[in-house]
Amino acid sequence: MAPTKKVLLCVVSGVVVVGVVGWAVGSQVQSPADAAAAHRPPVASLITAGVEKRVLTSTVVTQGTVGYAAARPLNFAGTVEPSQGAASVTQPLVTKVAVRAGREINEGSVLLEVSGRPVLVLKGSVPMYRTLSRGATGDDVRQLQQGLRDIGFPAPVTGTYDAATEHAVSRWYASRHYAPATALPEQPDSPGKGQPPSPTAPPRTAATPAAPAGVTVPSGELIFLRDLPARLTSLSASVGAPATGKIGSVSGSALQVQGEVRASDAQLFKAGATATVQTMDGKQFPASVTALATGGSSSREAGSSGGNKSASAGDAGSSTSGDDGTPATTSMRVTVRNPHALAPYNGQAVKVTVQVGSTNGKALVVPASALSTRADGRAWVRVDHGKGKTADVAVTPGLSVSGEVQVTPAQGGALNSGDQVVIGTRQGGSS
Repeated sequence: MAPTKKVLLCVVSGVVVVGVVGWAVGSQVQSPADAAAAHRPPVASLITAGVEKRVLTSTVVTQGTVGYAAARPLNFAGTVEPSQGAASVTQPLVTKVAVRAGREINEGSVLLEVSGRPVLVLKGSVPMYRTLSRGATGDDVRQLQQGLRDIGFPAPVTGTYDAATEHAVSRWYASRHYAPATALPEQPDSPGKGQPPSPTAPPRTAATPAAPAGVTVPSGELIFLRDLPARLTSLSASVGAPATGKIGSVSGSALQVQGEVRASDAQLFKAGATATVQTMDGKQFPASVTALATGGSSSREAGSSGGNKSASAGDAGSSTSGDDGTPATTSMRVTVRNPHALAPYNGQAVKVTVQVGSTNGKALVVPASALSTRADGRAWVRVDHGKGKTADVAVTPGLSVSGEVQVTPAQGGALNSGDQVVIGTRQGGSS
C-alpha cells in the first residue's frame, strides 16, 4: 500500500474513534432540566379496599373448664315422725339410702330414710327449721306450697298452712308410699297445770287415743335445696349411722363451664350474653353467660329477680385482685344449650367466645384506615371510581372491631357494598 493511502486511512480511523468517544461522553451529560425531571418522585397511586355488607361482631375470648358447679354441704336437722308403736325418736339413724353419690336428686323425691321415715326434697332457699302444721305462716310455708304445686300436688300459695295444704301433703306422701305425719289435737277442756280434770271430760286412757288434728311436716322430713335437679356429689351418711349435721354435698346436675376473664373485658358484657364453647377437637356449642362475678362473693346471675345474687367461690362468685387491689380477673359461669352434650368433655379445657357487641343485622363495613375526620368532627371516606375519579362520602361510624368499622352513609351519600374506598397511597405503580 502506498504511503499516502496509509496516512489517509489512519486519519479517517482516528476521526471515527474520536467521534464515537465524543458521542459516548455526550450521552452521559444531562442538562439541568433533564436532571430535575429525573429526580421527580413517581406519580402516587391509590391503595383501596372493598366495602363489605355483613354482620360485624365484637367478642371476648377466654378459656374455661367443663365441670359441675361447686359442691354445697347437705345438712340434716330436726326430727322425724316416730315410727308406729314408738313413743319418740331419741337417736335418729339412717335406715335407707335412696340416692347414691353421683346420681341426680329431683324435686319431690326421697333422699334418705331416717328411723323408717322419709327425708324428702323440694326446691327452696329458706331452710326447714320447724315442724309445719295447721295455722303456721311464713316463707317456708309458701315455698312448701309452691313446691307441692311444681310436683303436681297443688295447694294455694298463700303462705299459710291450711287444710288444702294438708291434703296436698297427704297425697305427696302417699305417692311415695308413706303415711303422712299427724299431730294430736289440743284438748280445750284439759285442765291446766296443777288443776283437777273437768268432770265433764271423759278420762283419757291408752284405749282411747286422740283423733288426729291434721297432717304435719316434721322438721327432719323435708330438706329445701336452692337448685333442683341437683347432683349428689357425696354422701357421708350410711345405713345405721346417726343422721345429724352434714350428711353429704350437692351441686348442680348439669355440666357447665367455669372460667375467668380479665376484669376490663368483663365490663363489656353481662350475665345473659351470647357465647360459644369450643372443645379441643373443634366442636362448637351455643351457650350463654349465666353468672358473672362483680367482685368479692357476689355475682350477676342471668334470670335473677334482684339483679345480684350470692354465689359461692368457684361458682362464678369470686374475682382475683392485682397488686394494687383492683380486680385483675373475674369469674364467670357459661351454660351450653344442651349440657348433656358436654359429658365427653368433663374436666377438659375449652375456648369460650363471648359476644359483647353486634350490628343490628348486616351493615356496611370498611377498614378503620379508610375513615378520615374533618375539622368539624365529621367522618368521611373517599370512594375510588377509577380512572382518577374519587368522591368523598360523609359517614357515621358505628361498632369498631379489630380494625374494621361499621359505617352508615350520611343523608344523600352514596356508598354501597363492593365500592372501593381509599386506605392509603403508594409511590409509582398502579392501584
